[in-house]
Amino acid sequence: MNMKKFYLIVSGLLLGTALLNAQGIWITLDKSSGCAPLTINFTNHSHEYMDTSGMTFTWYFPDTIITGYHCSRTFTKAGHYSHMTVCNNNGCSVVPEFDVWGIPEKISTSTGSSACPGERIDM
Repeated sequence: MNMKKFYLIVSGLLLGTALLNAQGIWITLDKSSGCAPLTINFTNHSHEYMDTSGMTFTWYFPDTIITGYHCSRTFTKAGHYSHMTVCNNNGCSVVPEFDVWGIPEKISTSTGSSACPGERIDM
């Protein structure tokens, strides 16, 4: 599969990894990591590179299949998510990878902050 990898930076923030492949599928994520439960919005930019009218986009996740141009999904299990795909009438593309950390736990600070297991905390 011939893919080019892009990183989208808006106002200095990495919003997610985007993949553009030979099928013209271009996907961005609004988050690349976070604590469970983590809701990620998958935005489809394919229309910027080809005529997508009449096309069906199908998203293949570990536990479900969703049909639609854009997609939003909540992940409740910690882990590194990769090898998921989105397909259109021309073929399939890998969805950008992301990480879901464990459920936030209270930590002992003067502010009563919480953090995900494995997350770096500066005090």
